[in-house]
Amino acid sequence: MKKTFRALIASVLAVMMIFSLAACGSKESGGSAAKPGNTGKTGGKEAVPEFVYVSSFEKADNNNRPMGAACFTETGFYATSSDVVGQREPREGEVKEWEGQFDIIRETLEFVTYDGKVSKLSGYTPFEPEVPENHNFNVELSSLATNADGELAALYHTSETWSDAPEGVTENDMAYWDYFQYVENWYLRTMDKTGAEKTLVKLNSGDSDEWFWPNGLSFAGDKILIAANTGLTVMGADGSNPSQITIAGYVNSIFTMKDGSLGVAYSDEMTGETKIAAIDPATGRVAQTWDGPRYAYSFFTGGGDYDLYYQSGINIYGFNLESGENEKLFDWLNVDVLSNSLAGFSVKADGSFIAVTNSWDAKYENVTTEFVTIMKKSYAEVPQKESLTLACQWADVTLQEAVIRFNRNSNVRIEVIDYSQYNTDEDYNAGLNKLTTEIMSGSLPDILSLQGMPYQQLAAKGLLVDLYPFMDADSEISRDDFLPNVLQALEENGKLCSTVSTFNIVTLAGAAQIVGDKPGWTCDDVKDALAKMPEGCTVLDQFTTSGDILRDVLTLDADYYVDWTTGQCRFDSPEFADLLEFSKLFPNAFDSANFNWDEYQSDEARISEGKQLLTRLYLGSFDDIARTEAQFGGNLTYIGFPTASGVGSYLNVSSGYGISSSCADKEAAWQFLRGFMTEKGLENQNYYYGFPANRNLLDKQLKEAMTVEYEKDENGNYKLDPDTGERIPVSRGGFWMEGMNEPIAYYAVTQEQADKLMEVINTTTKLYSQNTAVLNIITEQTDAFFAGQKTAEEVGKLVQGKMSIYVNEQR
Repeated sequence: MKKTFRALIASVLAVMMIFSLAACGSKESGGSAAKPGNTGKTGGKEAVPEFVYVSSFEKADNNNRPMGAACFTETGFYATSSDVVGQREPREGEVKEWEGQFDIIRETLEFVTYDGKVSKLSGYTPFEPEVPENHNFNVELSSLATNADGELAALYHTSETWSDAPEGVTENDMAYWDYFQYVENWYLRTMDKTGAEKTLVKLNSGDSDEWFWPNGLSFAGDKILIAANTGLTVMGADGSNPSQITIAGYVNSIFTMKDGSLGVAYSDEMTGETKIAAIDPATGRVAQTWDGPRYAYSFFTGGGDYDLYYQSGINIYGFNLESGENEKLFDWLNVDVLSNSLAGFSVKADGSFIAVTNSWDAKYENVTTEFVTIMKKSYAEVPQKESLTLACQWADVTLQEAVIRFNRNSNVRIEVIDYSQYNTDEDYNAGLNKLTTEIMSGSLPDILSLQGMPYQQLAAKGLLVDLYPFMDADSEISRDDFLPNVLQALEENGKLCSTVSTFNIVTLAGAAQIVGDKPGWTCDDVKDALAKMPEGCTVLDQFTTSGDILRDVLTLDADYYVDWTTGQCRFDSPEFADLLEFSKLFPNAFDSANFNWDEYQSDEARISEGKQLLTRLYLGSFDDIARTEAQFGGNLTYIGFPTASGVGSYLNVSSGYGISSSCADKEAAWQFLRGFMTEKGLENQNYYYGFPANRNLLDKQLKEAMTVEYEKDENGNYKLDPDTGERIPVSRGGFWMEGMNEPIAYYAVTQEQADKLMEVINTTTKLYSQNTAVLNIITEQTDAFFAGQKTAEEVGKLVQGKMSIYVNEQR
């Protein structure tokens, strides 16, 4: 398939590699209850299950290289690998920056047994089609299948990029991308059991405009079955006699069912529901069809007690075709496996599970590869640990890593209950509402993720434990380790009830000559600044509505309008009336249907033309200020949202966790929570965005952002600017803006930029903690104001009455 794009950044399709390995050591870890009804517990203890799934781990000595498991069998798996076969010459101007940069890599194919024995397929040669020298080319082994005789069938995806731009037009010129070309192809390759090629056939025409994307293949006797977006095709191993098998929907998985028959899962083209079909390759027809499970993302070969298995999110289910019943067996988190680290996964005939994982350290310098065996065991034969429940709205990767690390190294287990499982297409807040209802009725988890929760209300009600005594007694953690304003923002009546690892800042910024150079202002100040702008100028972009700005300011001023300790409310105040009047500067809704998208402009373009006063910024790294100042030409003031008091910037705290007042073992809970607050704990996190709340880590981040690197030649000598004779700084990134023929680069953070951003960080003391119930009560009343049916003062009195009742009921 050939495509031409104005601006396309071609992604490199990396082939997963495995290097020589030998298994050593073994460790067993606990599992989760297998009963599907045991979806979790909060205040009470769940019933003892009949059985659990237990995982054991074998570390692989694979020379610090990630492993890619391509095809599983009962005794082992096939995987791509590579050897270093030489060194290439550096390209002109290329400087060595890392070990292995000039290695010449040759792909191999290996079979790895589950005890770690590795056998290279001696007849295998890499798939390397000829391409022009000036083209960028990548090959990916996408799918691999094997039959009982050990023969192999593989799908290869190739991508090729180049530009036909005239000489002198470089990739820094917009015109370059008008000539950019992208071609992708798919090939079917069959091999004997040594890996030697038997046949090779191209499956698509590279010049065709039709999109073709296979997503699986399987042997079907002496034939090959391929599933793709274009349908289900059966053909000879050499690509001969292809024929379509009629499937009324999109096929997304091929697998073998428990009885040995070949099956496919597809989405019904009329209803979108999952269907399972048994395929008869000999006749080229569907033998039988069943209704499949909902929300199934991938299917696996059946065995044990089930016709087939499937994955939904991080959950693994068994499924029986005739009854249509599914049973949750385990989730990856509760068998101590990070789903993001999975390199391959399969089910054996006896119903046990085999997985291969690659876990990188925080700097992505070292990888640990493990074989994981997951087996069903009687609950009685598994040593039991004390368990603590952790309730959350979404088990993100950072939480999963922390839980797995703790569970595999502690005598206490954290059991995660992810309430997003209760969300529906009709109600995305169903899980949040369920958890909030349980908490307010006295059924609390031991540990609570505070993301999306009404933190101040929970803390004021005494449902969360003060963490300061635990910090003060901890030899590795001190209050002085953290930015005082961040701790202050999290305090409720002098108590710290949430952990804090990182944060980002949400604020508004504008040109200093218009909004002034001092952060902080009121609604009237915004109106005065807007009056200085050309007619038709808006405060923010065209997409920000009155409801958006109302929610933002109410979140910032939550403490001013509601005191959860005393129950006092201030919605009948002049400040609330002013806020409503200010919100009328924004449209009630964004009319996407009638918006002319051809006339869309970025914030920076609109601000430069006087069409927009302010831009909303999300600051989470020091590079953000360098990039933002470059975008807007410098001289910005981070003035914030208009508020009743103080500066209207707010902290959005990540990975905030609290210990409930009913927690059975608060010291054990603290041992888990402290991992989000120690310097070492944060450094071990692979996935986080934001400024560290830890002072030392923040200083390190700032120092790195301010370090200027300079261009060097191939001999490692600094390049000098021919006009000034000065060293040439290396850009830290760049971006395109409409109307420009080359990208705008930004560089290391200057001292002036650092001082400006640190002032914003150090003076921001308000916490983003949205109380959905409170906002719903307010917006139900303010609709009448925006519709012109009531005055701001009348609405303020209505809100005051309803909120006073609600707040005092919830205290």
